[in-house]
Amino acid sequence: MREFAAVDQSLYTHWIVPISILLMAVCLLAIGLRGLFARHPFVVSGRWVLLYVGAWATMPFWVLVRALFGGHMSQQWLSVFVLVIASGSVIAIIIYCCARGYWAYGVTTTSLHEGLRASLKAIGLRSEVGFGGVYLPNGTYISVSMQTFRGVGRIRLEPYARSLLRDVAAGMNRYYAASNAAMDRSACYLYTVGGLLMIGWVLYSVVRR
Repeated sequence: MREFAAVDQSLYTHWIVPISILLMAVCLLAIGLRGLFARHPFVVSGRWVLLYVGAWATMPFWVLVRALFGGHMSQQWLSVFVLVIASGSVIAIIIYCCARGYWAYGVTTTSLHEGLRASLKAIGLRSEVGFGGVYLPNGTYISVSMQTFRGVGRIRLEPYARSLLRDVAAGMNRYYAASNAAMDRSACYLYTVGGLLMIGWVLYSVVRR
């Protein structure tokens, strides 16, 4: 059992944690550097957020696996139960909130709504501004939210229609690339610095071995 625990700890420390953090860093840098080099707002699928969450969730999930199969289940079953409920609930909420939408980076409140209106007009859809979003003639509601302090916005359809949402996001990207829309790079700088720090930690941990 001690040999198993030693191997298990080595695997977690030397492989699971560094690889998970490296994947998280890639996600952050992909978004951050794109915003810094593109010099205009852009919209990406919520799948990028899910990839980041999946990489993060690998670490507590491995702790759970160790507790379940490492011979300690009978001693800490309550802790394992709490971990399962807490981790599962957090991940489920994040997936529900992020997977079905698109995220806009480098936007201001004005540029987010301008991009959305321009995209809908290009697609040929009329829209009516409502509280927290816009309504389409067919009854579809586009939810629009904004995190002003980071320059990050999100659009989501109710009821969910993946193809329409994809077309709207593509239209917004075309609008941003061709216009001089106002940009807030706060999140881009934050993600770039966070990604570089994570990569630095991984490199440092490898050199220390």
